Amino acid sequence: MSDHTPKDNRNPNFMNSLDQFFQQTFRQLPNQFWSQSIPVHVNEQRQQFVITADLPGVQKQQIELLTRYQSLIIRVDQHTEQTTIDEDTTAVSKQRSSSRRERRIPVPFSFSDDDIHAQFENGQLIVTIADKRKSIPIR
Repeated sequence: MSDHTPKDNRNPNFMNSLDQFFQQTFRQLPNQFWSQSIPVHVNEQRQQFVITADLPGVQKQQIELLTRYQSLIIRVDQHTEQTTIDEDTTAVSKQRSSSRRERRIPVPFSFSDDDIHAQFENGQLIVTIADKRKSIPIR
């Protein structure tokens, strides 16, 4: 029995080149295919609505909070750069990547930007929205 797999002795790193090609191709696809959701815990209390998001490894400046249509949006933009030096050929390879994760949390009442308080500490974002709903008596 013979092996019918052709061997390319000219380029021993053919598989690495093929792997890099697919990695670069997949990076071009929209982030919705690859991005992970932001884990959140929602606690509706009597006078406030509290959203806790676990964001380990994220810096405060990478977080953006938006309000839209009675919901809060947590957006995280992360950028990384990796430099590799091949010691044999002294070739330098730089790879950069960017990712955006986003989570929309519906809020069960109307609110304004002044009703929101946010703090970020030790990889945990806590957003508190004051609940100013009033009960209307019926006469």
